[in-house]
Parts: sequence; structure tokens; C-alpha cells
Amino acid sequence: MIVDSEYNRVKGGDFSDFTEEQHRSLPLLAEVPGLLVDLEKLNWHLENVVKKEPALYITRDEDRKMRYGGWSVTSVSGHVHDGWQSTSGWKTIDADGNGTYSDLLAFQAGYRPRWFSTKKTPICTGYLNEVVDMITDMGFYPKSIRIWDNPPGGYHIGQHTDGPSEVYCVRLHIPIVTNPDCVHTWYTAPEPTSLHIPADGRGHLFRTNISHDTFNHGSTQRFHLIAEVWDTKGLVPGFKYDTISAIRKNANNWLLNQTRKAMAQKLVPSTNFTPDSTYSLRMVEY
Repeated sequence: MIVDSEYNRVKGGDFSDFTEEQHRSLPLLAEVPGLLVDLEKLNWHLENVVKKEPALYITRDEDRKMRYGGWSVTSVSGHVHDGWQSTSGWKTIDADGNGTYSDLLAFQAGYRPRWFSTKKTPICTGYLNEVVDMITDMGFYPKSIRIWDNPPGGYHIGQHTDGPSEVYCVRLHIPIVTNPDCVHTWYTAPEPTSLHIPADGRGHLFRTNISHDTFNHGSTQRFHLIAEVWDTKGLVPGFKYDTISAIRKNANNWLLNQTRKAMAQKLVPSTNFTPDSTYSLRMVEY
């Protein structure tokens, strides 16, 4: 299995915190020792608390089978839909009608990277809150925690990477509801690698800085509790993260850079998800 295809080599620039050796040796997937949740309690919370809030779904126009969505458990503003915004308005359009992603437009619209998604939303109560606190106590520094729905019938997220190959990008998955026809696929070489993770109360770390996708080919729902994490205690072989201070440095540098760009162009950051107009200028603290 080779993960170093050209598609998977993206430079991290100023936010690099991952060596070439780490990139080559990081596993695709591993179970988290000692992490076991009560699925009956988590399912109860999903049905009786989470689903009382409307989920937000994203459908790609170019492929009607690309549909996904859910709820934010933690977010930048504390709103349950914050983190599920469409990116269609974050592009500059040239004379030929081609769109190019603009980090400045994204910043103006209220987008913030995963480092900032730490405020608990109204669904983060009861047993779900206990699970979040347990993950935190295990040294994973969870951010951008969400309950993710891949609808049945062949729907998928779409092939993508969640970050540069020179940045530590790892996601914790705890399946709440699934079926055997749900698979996570990494586009490794020479052939893709696809795996199904059962809903048995256990958590797994997924590598997301190489091209991947998630499919639900079954006829029943798939709900996963997911979080961006950093294994600071080295609980999972191959996933240890040694430079936790880089999270604060990278987050604050990003925020300062985007703020300066916005001020230079006299742009005002959006406050779509909170009445507090200062939230977009808060620093990350650890």
C-alpha cells in the first residue's frame, strides 16, 4: 500500500507540523485502546436530543449522489449548524466562469479552521457531553466535533483531502449507527483501500491528509460521532503528536494573517452564527 501518490502530496506551508518520515509511516486506521462508549445511551441521545434540532445537509450540484450533513457538537460560534456551511460563495469567478477558492472570502463569511471549533453547542449535553469530556481527558484535544450522517442509497461525501500532507490531520470516528455496506475508502496506490467500521462502541483514528471518501451503499442510516484530534499521549501506535504548541501558533498566525488581509481590503467578517461580533477575533488558548 502506497499513500505517497502525487495527488496526496500537498505542501503545508507555514502550518507544517508533520515530517516526511511521519507522513510515510502514519497508519490509515487504528483502534483507540481504552475508548469504549455506551452505544445504547449514545443512541438515546441521538434520537431524543440531537434529532430535535434540524440537521443541515450539503448536496453537490454536479453529483446528486454527493450528499452529507448532520449537527455540530462543538463549533466556532456554538451554533449547531456552524461548520456545515456551503463553500460555493467562497470562490472568485474569472472571465470564463471558472471559480477559484478564496481564503479571504471564506474568512469574511465566518469560516475558521478546525482549531477554533471548540465551543459546545446545545446538543452537547447528557451522555454526549460525557463522551466529549472522556475524549478530552484522554489527551486528544478534540475540535470540530460533529455527528455526521451519510444517507443510505449510495450517497457519498466526494473524494477529497482534509489537509496538506505536511500537516497532522487525524479524525476520530465512533460509529453510532451503521450497516455493513458503509465503507471508508482511501485512494492509495496501486489500488484504493476500503474498510467498514462496525458500531460496537469503539473508537478509531482515521488518517485524513490523503485522498479519501465515505460511502453508504446500504438501505439504512449511518451516523458517526467524529472529531479532529491530536494524540498527545501516544495512546494509538503510530499516531502520536508531539508538538501540541503548534496548534495555538498555527491558529493564531492564520487568524492574524486573515485579519490583516481583510483590514487591508476593508472587509468586515460576517457574524452569521452569533450575536457576538468579536468572536471571529478570539485567539486559541491551551
